[in-house]
Amino acid sequence: MNFPREVWPGANKQTTSFASKRKLVHSEEEFYSFVKMYNGKMNCFTSVYDYEQYTEKQAITSTVILDRIFLDFDAHHEEPDKHTGAMLINPKKLEGCFEDLQDVVKHLEKENLKFDMSFSGRGFHVYVYGEPATNIRKLTAFFNQMKTLTKHGTLDSSAVSSRRLRRISNTMNMKAAHKDGCYYCIPMDVKDLDYLPEEGIRKVLLAAKSQRVHPRITHGEKLAVWPDVAPIEESTVEVDVIKVGNLPIPPCMHSAIMVENPTDEARAYLVSWYKDLLLWADFNTPFTAKKVIPNLETRKQIIEQITAEIKHLHETHGVWLDFNEEVTRYRTGYVVNGNYSFPNCYTLIPKGYCIGKCWRLK
Repeated sequence: MNFPREVWPGANKQTTSFASKRKLVHSEEEFYSFVKMYNGKMNCFTSVYDYEQYTEKQAITSTVILDRIFLDFDAHHEEPDKHTGAMLINPKKLEGCFEDLQDVVKHLEKENLKFDMSFSGRGFHVYVYGEPATNIRKLTAFFNQMKTLTKHGTLDSSAVSSRRLRRISNTMNMKAAHKDGCYYCIPMDVKDLDYLPEEGIRKVLLAAKSQRVHPRITHGEKLAVWPDVAPIEESTVEVDVIKVGNLPIPPCMHSAIMVENPTDEARAYLVSWYKDLLLWADFNTPFTAKKVIPNLETRKQIIEQITAEIKHLHETHGVWLDFNEEVTRYRTGYVVNGNYSFPNCYTLIPKGYCIGKCWRLK
């Protein structure tokens, strides 16, 4: 583990409390002091990637070192505990995750690729290590290869993000409940996969009722060679607009904002997308046309609609965990009243947002 690195005490469903900003820790001592302070009280996260440069408060995203991919197998549990608000773990839903994990790990072992894995408390995480990639689209291409190996579709595409956080090993998952408390995120060995799904899940859940205090076990020796990808203008990968709430969003925004704590830049871009979309709907004006300047009443309506849409994403998809309605309304107002438009592809591509060719690039 390298330092400095970002950490974040994420939202606690049981108290609805959160810390809104990531912070930097500069040593193992600071890191474990953070864990000691928040473990069992909040969800404890740290950054997936290292960065070449940092400000005094945070990593500089454009300097990310893309030397690994984070694979998140998520069962999407939908049964909240009526007392705590945590999600009651359904072992049957986890069986699909377990099978998908078995299939991917079998491939990684066959190729002798370097990886490690953990149980998150409600799903599974795998790190696959490789040579530093020149852009995140290469990791997305590798993700797509892994997804073709699975049967149940439990791999979460939003995990492929240069700002992605991961749960810290041996910390309690405050969103993953059993009758006596919450499960821990624990490191795993390939031996944990030597069972049929039903038996394997039973054993993992039993182990995750307490910490599993041993170092993460790394398997394989070879660093992954990420797939080559054509320049985005020549890409044959076709991606479509995605509807995750009441309003559609482009795939670049889906990848950027469907995470626990999106960057401020990604949030502003999403708001500008929604603003342009709603103006187009109201005025029947193409995105490529000269800017429409909405009147005050229209701006107020757009601000409220966008705030409600982001609130909906937060409540129904478990993202944007530091959501605050008043702060969101204020920042949405800044973008809408300033009439900032959604950036074009040639701004988004160098920043790593673009994941394939969509209608905006055609």
